Amino acid sequence: MSLALVLQLVVDVCDAGKDFLLTFCCPHRSGWRLAVLDQPSRDAAYQLSTAPAEGPEPGQVWEVIELLACLCHQDVGVHQERAAHLAELRMLQGPYESVERDRPLIRVRFTGLAVLTVLLPLGGLISCLIISLVYHFEDSTFTHCHVPNYLPSISAAISQVPERYIWRCCIGLHSAPRYLVAAAYFSFYRRRFAKRLPELLLSGLTLICSLAENSGLLLLTYVSSTETYNLHKNGFIVFAASSLLHMLMTCRLWQMIRRYGVSPEQEVTSYQRKVRLFLFNVGCCLAAAYFFRRHNKFCEPGIYTLFAFFEYLVVFSNMAFHMTAFWDFGGKEVIVATPPEDKHF
Repeated sequence: MSLALVLQLVVDVCDAGKDFLLTFCCPHRSGWRLAVLDQPSRDAAYQLSTAPAEGPEPGQVWEVIELLACLCHQDVGVHQERAAHLAELRMLQGPYESVERDRPLIRVRFTGLAVLTVLLPLGGLISCLIISLVYHFEDSTFTHCHVPNYLPSISAAISQVPERYIWRCCIGLHSAPRYLVAAAYFSFYRRRFAKRLPELLLSGLTLICSLAENSGLLLLTYVSSTETYNLHKNGFIVFAASSLLHMLMTCRLWQMIRRYGVSPEQEVTSYQRKVRLFLFNVGCCLAAAYFFRRHNKFCEPGIYTLFAFFEYLVVFSNMAFHMTAFWDFGGKEVIVATPPEDKHF
């Protein structure tokens, strides 16, 4: 018999017995234990446990039912008929009467997911820059002013072949986990600010900015500057603006977490790194904007190189900011599992 069937039967029996409390625990790798406690004394009226790879035997199930029925002064036959009916339904559903069904199909540590989400665009960008400098130096460093330039902008580096395909693959693969991380942060904020409306609204805006940031990145990635420049430029504007707003609101939310709650050292460290990376990112954005404007206005040699350098720092600091999820969800896991058959216990 399945564990779900046992618990459903025991709960059915205990529904009428108000003096008894059903407890259930399933320690990792130590099997499962079922106990019925007498409410006033908290003494175990009955206890049933098995090894990790075993399930309850039918005889044990009837023993639990009969004992509880006697304690609750109920008719044993009614529950035996219900058990037989449920067991017949399980047989018709297929061979799922093993503990394998209750085990997760996929189990990934959130720290590993955070590292993968950052390493994909980081590795893709570094690869594109190296290939552009080695094989496409003249094309990737060309400017409309025809002045010396020694570093390609990111848009120029990802517009050549095979660089554009490397970048598109990396961004496409990392985008799905990014949406998942955004949803995880929103769920985290909702629990921390369950009774604070302003912070709940701010967490919703943070989610929107995170989704817009990822969508803008996808747009500027799959529409290169050499194909449709205006669409590529609009994608970059959406990415840059939503990225700054997302970082700003995230820092504000974590400041509220520190103010209204007892934050462990790991959360304090994460908040401090978020603030430093945000300030660094803003400084690099201002520097990149200054050198870009100066290059277009005066066409000085080497100025576009400084713009490209600070553009790299903007992207790297953005990646580092998202990497703080490593500390925020250090003990969490992403699990894909079969939902329980009976949720009322």
